[in-house]
Amino acid sequence: MPPEPEAPRWTSAARPLDPARIVRTLDRHGVAYVLIGGLAAVVHGYQGATFDADLVPALDEANLAGLAAALEELHATVFANPARTDLGVGGAPPEAADFAFDPQALRRHLDWHLSTDAGLVDVSLVVDRIGGFDELEAEATQVAVHGVQLRVASLDHLIESKAAAGRPKDLRALPELRALRDERGDR
Repeated sequence: MPPEPEAPRWTSAARPLDPARIVRTLDRHGVAYVLIGGLAAVVHGYQGATFDADLVPALDEANLAGLAAALEELHATVFANPARTDLGVGGAPPEAADFAFDPQALRRHLDWHLSTDAGLVDVSLVVDRIGGFDELEAEATQVAVHGVQLRVASLDHLIESKAAAGRPKDLRALPELRALRDERGDR
């Protein structure tokens, strides 16, 4: 019998975002993480749109094994954004060769941009100017979303991370995020 073909490691296709499926899958696998980025901003009341889920996981072996299992269930592959300038032959992103569903592989890069059956998922091990899971969790807000208890980055951390990223979409979000923080007196 011929061996099964290897699953693709990368794609440039992105499906519509299904946040409920993403958080429920992570919850089923017991993944400890802090939600950051646009989806976290929306949870805090931001009115803008987002097209991916960004998360920072705890880095212990068991948690990364749960994350790997959740990503496998979501059929994750490395996302090769066509706008990237570092794509290799045939459009493959360089990190695709390192991607696998195990804790060691997930530690090989500080950021993973993944395409899943439930939309784009970005996994960051460290956030510029803030740190990792422990630093984010210390100030995170606990909220129930889609029947799942989530840790969501504080508005201060969201503002700091978007300012550090400096992308036009992040800079456009800053005035509204600051207004939300000021309205709540979170400062």
